[in-house]
Amino acid sequence: MSAICGIVNLNGEPVDPSMMEHMMTALTHLGPDDSRIVIDGAVAFGHQMFFITPDSLLEKLPFHNTDSQLMITTDIRLDNRDELISTLCLAPSNLSLTDSFLVLKAYEKWGASIVDHLLGDYSIAIWDGGKRELVLITDVMGMRPLFYYRTDKQFIFSTEIKGIHAIASIPKQLNKKVLAMHLADMATLFLLPEATFFQNILAMPAASIMRVNSNTIQSHRYWIPDVQRKIQFKNEDDWIEAFQELFFRAVDSRLRSAFPVVSLLSGGLDSSSVSATAAQILKKRGKYLHTFSAVLPEGYQGTGIDERHYINCFKTYDSINMHYLSNQNSGPFDNLERLIWSGETPLFTSRHYLYTDFSRHAESLKARLVLDGCYGEMGPSFHGDGYLAELLLKGRFFRLSKEIFLKSRVEKRRILGILKREILKPLLPLSLQARLAPRFDLNQMSQNLAVQNEFIDKWAGNQLHDLYKEANSIFYQTANHRKNQIGPFDRKMRCRMVSAFTGYEKTVFCFPFADRRIVEFCLASPGWMKIRNGYKRYMIRSGMKSILPDGIRWRTSKEPFSPDYHDRYNRQKRKAEELMSKIKKNDPIREIIDVEKGLNQLGVIMRNNRCSTPQEFSAMHVAPAIVYLSQFLRQFDEYRNEVV
Repeated sequence: MSAICGIVNLNGEPVDPSMMEHMMTALTHLGPDDSRIVIDGAVAFGHQMFFITPDSLLEKLPFHNTDSQLMITTDIRLDNRDELISTLCLAPSNLSLTDSFLVLKAYEKWGASIVDHLLGDYSIAIWDGGKRELVLITDVMGMRPLFYYRTDKQFIFSTEIKGIHAIASIPKQLNKKVLAMHLADMATLFLLPEATFFQNILAMPAASIMRVNSNTIQSHRYWIPDVQRKIQFKNEDDWIEAFQELFFRAVDSRLRSAFPVVSLLSGGLDSSSVSATAAQILKKRGKYLHTFSAVLPEGYQGTGIDERHYINCFKTYDSINMHYLSNQNSGPFDNLERLIWSGETPLFTSRHYLYTDFSRHAESLKARLVLDGCYGEMGPSFHGDGYLAELLLKGRFFRLSKEIFLKSRVEKRRILGILKREILKPLLPLSLQARLAPRFDLNQMSQNLAVQNEFIDKWAGNQLHDLYKEANSIFYQTANHRKNQIGPFDRKMRCRMVSAFTGYEKTVFCFPFADRRIVEFCLASPGWMKIRNGYKRYMIRSGMKSILPDGIRWRTSKEPFSPDYHDRYNRQKRKAEELMSKIKKNDPIREIIDVEKGLNQLGVIMRNNRCSTPQEFSAMHVAPAIVYLSQFLRQFDEYRNEVV
């Protein structure tokens, strides 16, 4: 991922070049291949280049067209290049047709309506000198982050917050209100699309366009998934053909790389679908796909279980180079300072060490692009929540009884449990559904966090009731499978604080399941494509016919992504305990963190990865979160040093 940044002096004063130099220095780690600044009076753009696509090798950004009075800088991968080239009547063989050039030509033709013509992952900044207006655009999933800071006289934007804080006049201060809301209920995180943990620093939400001039700042969400749209097919074969065409396009567009390509392969349905499809495409081009799988080391004697049986199915693919990774020296409490610095948030998965290992191994293969099967739940891997309740309301009792019976056999569940969780629950008012919520959920996680209630009450107490109410509408089910399907998507769009990062900047992760075309197609598909013959996730199972081995397509179980997390946690928890034990009695960090409670949670010994007890769930999710938070807080002056 490249980095972009810029300054617009709204009062018309010339930009101080040293401010741009400081911003660019702070973002150097994201762009080792080229670095450029363009200043035109009151406007300055910067770009740190990280080569990925073939056309990016030719990019010279920022680009300033003095004739059209347009300046552009982007972090981008366009997925509809051919369509744009055709629509704009450009010669397809022209080597100068970089993604940024196409965006600039599209803006010249359509202006702000350009958002209706772009597909891909991008953050875009355009200065329209004719209108004296700055235009910022984020992609529909918010894959490429963009943060900003504004005053009456100045507007500053950057790919990372540290680029903004590189300007000496902008203090780094903790946003205690946002932090308190998050600590009170992690669900509130998804209700604050512009919020960051830094005071006065805001995030561009997904699918947003912002227009900034000397008088106004206007922002709106330009795309909202349509839950009313429906598509039908004559038969399942027609659907499979349509889905495969779209999915191949989604994967293919993310294979546009000037370097070797890696795909994460866990043995699960989603990662296997991405890897198998990518391998087929690359084989036709005479290229190989590298796959990375986290497995247990040879001779392992513990209680962990990996997915080798399913992963090994890919040994028959002659266009795949398989890599089994089992670095035993890494764990959940490694590299915390670097992670906090890189991610600019206390929020990241406790399995972050896997992604760091993946990225480092990718670099050793000279690969810069990593395919990931995440976000399948938004599309073809959606579980079909709410569909059985729909069948009941529509009076389709025969179909309903058949699906209940088959589902109980496929998933080895009691019929009473299915009736309770998947039919009764979606029919209940949202206020009652919490009583039937899973044993371990975000709310319980929040309640178990080792934090001080006084801090939460002081900074967020008066707003929590309304936030809880709104959170219910996002997290709990309805008797409408399309509304339930949009839930994970909506959470992703709303949450800009949880950006994908590894603490290692030399790789870019891409997600074919997050393709707009796939999301729209799957959302508009009928419920029987999502639950059928007792199988949830039926869409991807059926859609991967003739592509995936049946043993993977129809599997209903899945082992943890990190097969030996519990062993790594048990080995490293002493490191975390020592870190927390160093916090003195009068350390100001205690106004937020209940240190003693955190130490008690860290004392748990994990027996396996299944989180079969609340204590083990806490060890996997809750206890690490407090350790990460303590390290995050240390970057602020008021919490930087321990008080003796």
